[in-house]
Amino acid sequence: MRTAYSEICAYTCHWISPDTGFTSVDHFKSKDDYPQDAYKWENYRLVCGTMNGRKGKHEDVLDPFTIQEGWFELHFPSLQVHPNENLDEDAKSQIWATIHRLDLNGATCVSGRRSWIQPYLNGVYPLSFVREKAPFMAHELTRQNLQDINMSIWDAFKQQDDTISYRW
Repeated sequence: MRTAYSEICAYTCHWISPDTGFTSVDHFKSKDDYPQDAYKWENYRLVCGTMNGRKGKHEDVLDPFTIQEGWFELHFPSLQVHPNENLDEDAKSQIWATIHRLDLNGATCVSGRRSWIQPYLNGVYPLSFVREKAPFMAHELTRQNLQDINMSIWDAFKQQDDTISYRW
């Protein structure tokens, strides 16, 4: 599964480091409630252990396989995820339920996003690397035309602690 999904967590949409041992397979439909689907490939989602634990057996999380482009947006510079404002209220409600259930705007997830944007803005990672390892972030940088690291929106990020240890 790691290879099939480029080691990208289905819920956080960024790379799961193989050395953490924290990759897991989420049974999107829980094994307990849907035993007939327990061993079906189409029921598996590659996720980090944190997201798998947060989702658990809950059914209020959108299936990553059915999410359409543009449903979720990333706000810069806060790094908060939110629904596209042009969606209908039902879709927004489902997206907010997913965000809340998985705590996608909590400190852990925001810190994870920061670990990709900070080295990009400091010139350590090119956008192509971010696209490979954090595809949602790269997509949103491009969609919002924020790829230029010299834009004033990024000044606060650049002034933060330069002692951050980068992944590579």
